[in-house]
Amino acid sequence: MIILELDYKLTEADQYINIPIRKYSGFFQEPSSDTRAGILFTAEVSAYIPNLDDTKKTTIDLLTHRPAIYRVKDALGYYHIIGNNIELAHLASTKKIGPTPGTVYGWDIKITCVTVAGSQMSSFSN
Repeated sequence: MIILELDYKLTEADQYINIPIRKYSGFFQEPSSDTRAGILFTAEVSAYIPNLDDTKKTTIDLLTHRPAIYRVKDALGYYHIIGNNIELAHLASTKKIGPTPGTVYGWDIKITCVTVAGSQMSSFSN
């Protein structure tokens, strides 16, 4: 599903901080697989963060090295919480280089979280 907003926090006690993604570039899916131990859900978020600056670079560096809890808002206005203090989500990023050597335009990011409970969904912001 298309996501309109993407936020993160480092623990359940923190407040969410927005990650500025390009409009309509975010996508969320949560396939499940049946294993011998039970059903596992794999939440996956992909998005594009445009217009590089030092603040965005610092955020990407932080989230690449520290697992976090993410919140996505879908096109219907529902929020999906990905991860918790026990099962944190991980972010991987790839710089998008422009046609001019040395020019960076943004990052493609992918967030993943494998969990037994799946993402939590609500119709309001916490």
